[in-house]
Amino acid sequence: MRELLADHPVLAPMNDGPSPWEQALTGTILRRSASRASRALARYAEAKLTSVFDPHPPRLAHRALSPSEHFARLTALRWAFVEDPEALWLARGLVADLGLPLHQTVMDRPRLRAVLSGAHREPKAARAYAIHRDTWYGNPEAQVNLWLALGDVPREESFGFFPEAFHQAVPNASSGL
Repeated sequence: MRELLADHPVLAPMNDGPSPWEQALTGTILRRSASRASRALARYAEAKLTSVFDPHPPRLAHRALSPSEHFARLTALRWAFVEDPEALWLARGLVADLGLPLHQTVMDRPRLRAVLSGAHREPKAARAYAIHRDTWYGNPEAQVNLWLALGDVPREESFGFFPEAFHQAVPNASSGL
């Protein structure tokens, strides 16, 4: 696996004030414009999707394939992506882009998630759309999640956060999801 060099542009010192990483660790939700590192990872993932769904454009493949064929292709790619060393290297660049020292960071491998139009009505996909806290699914409270859209996504088509609920008890409904 390749390593980012200390003088790599994504490791450049931050301006005055807390780094984006420090902000994320204190619970700040950061929405950032695309960076060189995020574009590289998005292009790589998009190329993998294009290959898997060929000859159909990835964003339209669900219309051309049966639900089971689409699901099978996407599932195979998702598992392959987790084990892909290039995807991991590119994800490390994205993490470094936040100013995090990679030699002090434990990170999971990148994972592909797909959100299809109308999929919230599919019983198998319903859990992904329900309001939840990631800690309900075994993620540690110290975990920082990075979500990267592979293309432009209008804010109203993205997922939402409810920061006012971060510090209050809410019923854990994960057993029923």
